[in-house]
Amino acid sequence: MQNIDPTEKTTQSRVVKFFIDKLHYTYLGDLHDSENSNIMQERLYAYLTKKGGYSDKLARRAMDELIRTAGNLAHGLYDANKEVYRLLKYGAKVVEEAGEAPQTVFFINFSDPAQNDFAIAEEVTIVGENTKRPDLVIYVNGIALAVIELKRSSISVSEGIRQNLTNQKAYFIEKFFTTMQFCMAGNDSEGLRYGTLLTPEKHYYEWQNDGFTEFPQERCETDVLIEEKSKDIENLLDKQLFAMFYKKRFLDLIHNFIIFDKGIKKVCRYNQYYAIKRAQYRLTEEKRGGIIWHTQGSGKTLTMIWLSKWILANQPNARVLIVTDREELDDQIEKAYKGVDEKIIRTKSGDDLVRRLNAYDDRLLCSLIHKFGKKGSETTDKDIDKYIKEHYEWKTLDEVCSNISRPDIFKRYYVKNGITFLGGADIFLATPDSEKRLSKAKTANIDTLMIKDGTILLPRSGTIGNVAWAHAGHAQKLASEDVIRLQPNDILRGGYVYAFLASKYGKKLIQRYIFGSVIQHVEPPHLKLIPVPIIDDASMDNIHAKVMIYSKNMGEAIEKEKTAIRMVEQEIEKWSKH
Repeated sequence: MQNIDPTEKTTQSRVVKFFIDKLHYTYLGDLHDSENSNIMQERLYAYLTKKGGYSDKLARRAMDELIRTAGNLAHGLYDANKEVYRLLKYGAKVVEEAGEAPQTVFFINFSDPAQNDFAIAEEVTIVGENTKRPDLVIYVNGIALAVIELKRSSISVSEGIRQNLTNQKAYFIEKFFTTMQFCMAGNDSEGLRYGTLLTPEKHYYEWQNDGFTEFPQERCETDVLIEEKSKDIENLLDKQLFAMFYKKRFLDLIHNFIIFDKGIKKVCRYNQYYAIKRAQYRLTEEKRGGIIWHTQGSGKTLTMIWLSKWILANQPNARVLIVTDREELDDQIEKAYKGVDEKIIRTKSGDDLVRRLNAYDDRLLCSLIHKFGKKGSETTDKDIDKYIKEHYEWKTLDEVCSNISRPDIFKRYYVKNGITFLGGADIFLATPDSEKRLSKAKTANIDTLMIKDGTILLPRSGTIGNVAWAHAGHAQKLASEDVIRLQPNDILRGGYVYAFLASKYGKKLIQRYIFGSVIQHVEPPHLKLIPVPIIDDASMDNIHAKVMIYSKNMGEAIEKEKTAIRMVEQEIEKWSKH
């Protein structure tokens, strides 16, 4: 070997011996003096014809297809690697003789790992645009599936990661990586970091043991075995290599935990792997469900994709329905599955969901939770929002109002005989009134505080969701900055807009935008998004007319009330003089 640091050489030799002694891989030697490839044709042919049991013609034709696919970089490294992965996972369909039905030739026996040829080579010289020499290469049946760059403890693992990324560039040994499933780097102090094809440095992860100690009976037998055997391994790097390259797990990771997502190849993190393995146990052994609880940023969407793909592949009669509670999540899930080339049906309505569930034609569906609603169940604001958008022509509250705002905070000058100043609760009084009076002369921007007839009023805090229609009782009075003003335009009748917001449905839609843990609020920008259904003109006219009658009657009632109060006061004054 040439140009290898003695310390790195010591680490490399120990790791090679570890693969031979502990993992039982075949040692292919130091290959720095030979020109190598990512497919060792002799070893692959030997596997296909002996352990695979394929004929000479089938083996050679399948090999030809794999070699041709691995060498085709016309569409870039990502596409070449994706096509190679498809062949590794699903096999190559070839014919032995012209006119015969195609047969599938599998390059790897994923169901019985012991039937495969696992091997390791060091200092593997690869001639490309520039010659490079990866430290360690892992072969299965002669196909290079993993590359490991080792560094001495004083050199960061990051250097090995960057070396991997450099080697994948077109002007180095790009072609060698068309078969690669794992790219790794490690040293004795930091341990092992792993990624896959073209994985950015920040997304190289560290493998760890399953930290979830509850329900130990649900743990995969392989996981338990690996953990038990790892207890006697003191070196961190060796322990992690054992965990990832134990033959059964290594093939499982390749077969079930790699995905091509919109131009990015991804491999699972340890938390995703263990969650899915436990879910598999429950589904197959216990025939029951459960909850996977992962934190934000832990890759829940990919966990869901890998698990559903496994279910559909291993349970012929199974169907998967993904349920969310928000439109944006429903949309996100649809895009995620389409990004990994999985056909998913996004249901359009409750009726559409029921029809598809009963038809049994679609195995993978997504739906919003409200589509499961049943008679007598509670209706949520999300249900209402979705129902309006599905069943009505509609406009946002912002579109049917010329103004949705509240005044800025201002300095208050209270006086004895000023203008009546209403708070958020006062606007709902039968006769809106308050003991507070503001100075007309000293109050700035008084016009913005003045309540205008026909305005819809609602508090930004306190009894959020209630609305009031400004009528004669509010006239010539001011409202605080805690009262939001909505001024309907002429697109929809103002009385109709008020009636919708005052309904239980409108109230729920207002309340969906509440924020704040101690004092809850809503703000004008949030309310602008509320959908207002557009019904027939006659009905809107009728509703608007009734609101106008209400407003007129309230004005008349207040005036009559004032008259009655004055009459009582006059009589009392007369009585008191006697």
